[in-house]
Amino acid sequence: MKPIDDEALARAVAGPRHVFFIAEHVEAGRPGEMAAGLFSGLLAPDVALHGLCLAPEALKTVGGRDHILAQSGLHAEGIAARVRRAVA
Repeated sequence: MKPIDDEALARAVAGPRHVFFIAEHVEAGRPGEMAAGLFSGLLAPDVALHGLCLAPEALKTVGGRDHILAQSGLHAEGIAARVRRAVA
């Protein structure tokens, strides 16, 4: 992960009820866990954190980047649908 401005991130997540992060990695791996850990101390208890990450089976998928992301729902339509379901 790139260096993060902790103060700017804290301001950005101060108001919403839902915070989403998108990672081109499986959530159970190091990058997903790092992202979740980064937010954990910044979010109010009533704020839901949603990780939109590659499905574990994506590790076995053959194809280009766009194909692999789409298979995990990490394309524009898939991300929008997951956000709508989460906030409904």
